[in-house]
Amino acid sequence: GINAEYMGEAGRTTRLYVIRHGETVWNYEKRIQGQRDIALSEKGREQAREAGAALKRLGVVEHADAVVSSDLCRARETADIIAEVCPPAATRAADEQLREVNFGTLQGQLVADVGHQSSAVVGAWHRGEVDLALPGGETAAMVQCRGIAGLRAAAALGSCVIVVCHGAMLKLCAMHIELGGEGAAMTPTALSAPRVAAVLTAPVVNCCCSIIDYDHAVGRFKAESWFEVLPSRAGGASTALDDSG
Repeated sequence: GINAEYMGEAGRTTRLYVIRHGETVWNYEKRIQGQRDIALSEKGREQAREAGAALKRLGVVEHADAVVSSDLCRARETADIIAEVCPPAATRAADEQLREVNFGTLQGQLVADVGHQSSAVVGAWHRGEVDLALPGGETAAMVQCRGIAGLRAAAALGSCVIVVCHGAMLKLCAMHIELGGEGAAMTPTALSAPRVAAVLTAPVVNCCCSIIDYDHAVGRFKAESWFEVLPSRAGGASTALDDSG
């Protein structure tokens, strides 16, 4: 579960708390964002404030050495809001490697109109065809390469780092990590393993939290949990959206 009961040896292990950005108007409209730079809605700002408050109640923010985000404004603003409750000395950084998947010609279009095209490609990725590209956009392999590099760069900033990024990009990184990292076989057997299948089918709602440990000695990530909904102050159910972007 989500907690701060973790004592990593400084410089040896980093715990990453990886948050999906808050909601935007395009999320609400079910419009594909990709790398279009869409701002948070007021609801998204409230979700970011709730995420910061939840991480504070869980004892995470007081240990944060850094808050890192994608350079897209929906992730930057979410991270800025969370950073307000972190120690003043915490590093604040932005990294374009953490950007959402480039959905190419599908960006800006409604899921209702082009969702069949994006679903066909994403479905192929989840079957291991990671070199297939979206029309005018990226392949899964490209996203995994830069996303993992971005997470590794974030891990270099301390022993407890909060990262704010994007749903589709994070799911592809989760797939990569659960398969075993670089050079791992993407056979049907490997892709159907319970932990891999679980991340491929799990919802990734706005401001959900994944906990990932990075072992600097061996250069490997290991997840404790993926895409958990942070507990709200009221303890009520989340109304956050699960979509791409």
